[in-house]
Amino acid sequence: MPTKTINKAQAIFFSNFIVDIVYLLKLLDLTESDLRNILNDQSTPRNYRPIFARLLHEDHQLATVFLEGILLNEAPFSSKLALSLEFACRDDLKIIHAVYDKFFTVLEVPDLEGSIRSFSKILEMVVRAAYSKNEALVKLYPLSSKQKEVITQACFQWLIGPYKVATQAQAMDCLFWLGHDIEWVHPELREVLLQGYPNGSAGYQSRARKILDKIGN
Repeated sequence: MPTKTINKAQAIFFSNFIVDIVYLLKLLDLTESDLRNILNDQSTPRNYRPIFARLLHEDHQLATVFLEGILLNEAPFSSKLALSLEFACRDDLKIIHAVYDKFFTVLEVPDLEGSIRSFSKILEMVVRAAYSKNEALVKLYPLSSKQKEVITQACFQWLIGPYKVATQAQAMDCLFWLGHDIEWVHPELREVLLQGYPNGSAGYQSRARKILDKIGN
């Protein structure tokens, strides 16, 4: 059976990843064989996402290592890591909260559509938590004015640029919530959506109508 090789950038990421999680192997009852299978798995991300999620849940700082791999912008490697991180954050938002500084610094760095889509989904989770009716969530995941500015810039970039509707839908949602605090966002969002609506896909138009109805005139 031919051996699958990895490039230097991937090897650097994997070496960092192994150093960071070796101490978790006994804690989680994982064997070296388990770890090897995770790293060599060339099938769909669903095979290893739950295991990565478990590791991230045990040590939130591992999210930094995932981000470093995502920022390599190498398909499908980086996109699979981004999807794994998204999967983990669905169940434990504290994972990304632990690395907010890093996450918001690199928000617009990924070039791969898959990575950007996962980033937009994670961002939607973050924003929804910050604007939740659940006061406990708001206290756990507050956003600073600077972070809101960074999110706003990234979301408008994704909304205006040539990105898939999945990414743009998350961006619309984030901007709707941020517009409650940033006065100019709703008027700008309305204008962008009205301009994009005629040529937008059915999915784009559906989400845009919902947002426009919420914003009002």
